[in-house]
Amino acid sequence: MNDGEAEQLLQIDHVANALFEPWLPEVEFDTVPIERFSIMLESRQVWVIADPDDQPAGFAVAGELNGIYWLDQMAVHPAYARMGLGKALLGAVIEYANWAHYDAAALSTFRDIPFNAPFYEKFGFVAIDSSNAPDPLKQRFLSEIPDGVDDSTRALMIRKL
Repeated sequence: MNDGEAEQLLQIDHVANALFEPWLPEVEFDTVPIERFSIMLESRQVWVIADPDDQPAGFAVAGELNGIYWLDQMAVHPAYARMGLGKALLGAVIEYANWAHYDAAALSTFRDIPFNAPFYEKFGFVAIDSSNAPDPLKQRFLSEIPDGVDDSTRALMIRKL
């Protein structure tokens, strides 16, 4: 993936993060530096879904975490919301995890935001108590809680494959 492609995906992430404001007005979602974002993209599997002009409209980034397939990030540009792109991206991630013989897929997300935990529940993800999770999952979950966000608003979710 070249820098131009990474910048396009980072821009999608940035505008998608603006959707959180009605639920989390006190939280400022910092833009990830392009260098760090590029490293994440290069070290993980990346799925990109395109618009009719063949430009990125959304993406998912996932990779192994202690034997579980971890969904690091998924974002769809708001202009393409509610068109099934998130469903298609998540389906591709789950299909790959099945193909690669992972026992489970997991992620962390917000519990009560409709396009977060309730969305993933429709695809068989279940919230688990992070204190009972294997240490690598628990550490990853805790590391993904944004500054200023109450831990109880977050969910560690897993789907057996």
